[in-house]
Amino acid sequence: PLLRQYIDNDAHTEEHTAQVDYVNPINEMHYIDFGAKYIYRKNASDVLYRQADTEGVMHDITDPNGKYDQLRNIVAGYADYQLKYKSFGAKAGVRYEYSYMNVDFDNNPERNYSASMHDVVPSVVTSYMISPMSTVKLSYNMRINRPGIQSLNPFADESDPTNITKGNPDLDTEKSHNIELSFSRFSQKFMINAGLNYSYSGNGIEQYSVADGGVITTTYGNVSKRNTVGLNIWCNWNPWPKTRLMLSFNGGYNKYESEVLKRNVDGFTGNIFANIQQTLPHDFTISGMLFGNTGSVGFQNETSGILSYGFTFGKSFFTNKALNISIQAMAPFTKYLKIDNTTTSNTFTQTTNMRIPIRRFGVSLSWRFGNLKTTVKKTSRSINNDDTTKQSNSSTTTGATGGAGVGM
Repeated sequence: PLLRQYIDNDAHTEEHTAQVDYVNPINEMHYIDFGAKYIYRKNASDVLYRQADTEGVMHDITDPNGKYDQLRNIVAGYADYQLKYKSFGAKAGVRYEYSYMNVDFDNNPERNYSASMHDVVPSVVTSYMISPMSTVKLSYNMRINRPGIQSLNPFADESDPTNITKGNPDLDTEKSHNIELSFSRFSQKFMINAGLNYSYSGNGIEQYSVADGGVITTTYGNVSKRNTVGLNIWCNWNPWPKTRLMLSFNGGYNKYESEVLKRNVDGFTGNIFANIQQTLPHDFTISGMLFGNTGSVGFQNETSGILSYGFTFGKSFFTNKALNISIQAMAPFTKYLKIDNTTTSNTFTQTTNMRIPIRRFGVSLSWRFGNLKTTVKKTSRSINNDDTTKQSNSSTTTGATGGAGVGM
């Protein structure tokens, strides 16, 4: 029987960061910098759970995982050395991290635990300037990816008793090794930036589902070995003074292996974005956009490809072009965007077919008041904590605490 229930899950993250950097360009050839960083991060979840009895009276239910606190202290230090000699450049750095974690389950104290981790994170970047407008780079770095509250939260959401979702508080930090070869060329009419990259993770964090007795449970785990080869290209071409073409492409090959879940999956994926803009007489502009992808292959999911397009017609008014009016049409000849997703495991296959209204028309108006001639000076370094997963099964996330080529 499906009984009435009430769930209020307050899950949140609190974070404080302190950072200091020292930068010294010794001369035109040698450059050093080093620094330190401290992060205090608390992931917490507090659940109020009530369920009705057979007579409809609501009662508070104590969930053993309902009150969860994860406190993590991260201390890091880094040092970089950069060399520039004629057309050749190189930068090598290393970052040391110490992380202490304490986990408390208020309703289930026997599950409490603490752990500490030490990590040495290297990075190397080399570059060669072929000409004043062309550069090639080769780089390597190791990145640390820590799970966020979404994937850690142990509370089991059973609001749909046939589809249960929960996090995994025992997740470990994901580590990946990344190599990239890139080329860039810039000129007045043509610009291109292209990169070929490879990434490997031996303990990838994945979202996965299992079925038992007609109930599908979705959670997270360090369950995969992930290999990714990618290609990305961005270029901008101005064949004539009033014509602009832009193209962006990225794609790659992904391979997932899991001994725990007995999976071996691979496949190609790619997406493309193209835009053309033409300036017409009397300050009229017209542009067209095209976006498409081949679909994606994930650890357990395969998503179909999509194709979308749009047009914009605009005009600027007055000699200073202060007033701009434009009319947009997104997919004017297509009513629905069709997306099909298939989830496959050793115990079940689930297919979801979505039809999303995509046809859209709009009008925008903007007015610029005067000209901003004053600029605000910004510091050359800023705090950037990018070590936490942005998505549960993201395979491209950046380093932990800055420095050593990952930016503080």
